[in-house]
Amino acid sequence: KRGACFSVGMFRQSFQGAASLAGGAPASSPRSMVASLTAPEAACVARLIEQRQALVIEGAVTDVKSEVGYSACGAFLDSIDRAAQTFSLRPAARAYRSSFTANYRALFPDGNRHYRVDVLEASVDQQFDIWVNGQKFELDAEAIRRAQALQRAWFGLIAVMDVWTAGVARHDL
Repeated sequence: KRGACFSVGMFRQSFQGAASLAGGAPASSPRSMVASLTAPEAACVARLIEQRQALVIEGAVTDVKSEVGYSACGAFLDSIDRAAQTFSLRPAARAYRSSFTANYRALFPDGNRHYRVDVLEASVDQQFDIWVNGQKFELDAEAIRRAQALQRAWFGLIAVMDVWTAGVARHDL
């Protein structure tokens, strides 16, 4: 399996005003937004839209359990990472990773983005105990709060993508 963790901030930064999460109304037309993109940026947006549409969503939950769902989620998260790079978005500070155990530092070795489907999956499951190398760990209140925040950010990203994609489709772009 490939991995991914998620930050909605980069998408919001790259498409500021694309949609108001509260009202869902586009701040400017998708046509004008697309027209202002460079060719690499437009290709990046097209890939994001394609990968979002490939996500397997059951009810309101992204399927990361099936092989197809996991793979589609990984591809979408890879597209998010490429978008962040294409739009020259700085990663959020990740100094906290220095306090990770050796096993987790192997998964998150530096300050770069390392989006992981398994981290998203853990937040979807809402199971607050995890097994690492055969040892059970119970998540503390802060980890649970962050898992819930991750889910809110994920739903927000999907909502922004859907509103923006619908606007693009309405304008035959």
